[in-house]
Amino acid sequence: MNAPQFGHLPKQSGQQMYDFRPLSAQSVQVILYIGHFLTIRTRVAIYRTFTQPTQTDVLLFINEWSD
Repeated sequence: MNAPQFGHLPKQSGQQMYDFRPLSAQSVQVILYIGHFLTIRTRVAIYRTFTQPTQTDVLLFINEWSD
């Protein structure tokens, strides 16, 4: 019973990886598209939030987003 399961699992994971790649590419395009509408201040705040994930930077990001 182990042999058919072993043969079945790689096929499923391969299909999932194939379906995932176009989705991730689309999400990157959407992020870049939204990025065009962001102001420079917001871009700097997002950059800080992702490069230095500290509580103060997150608070700065929230403050700059609300302005």
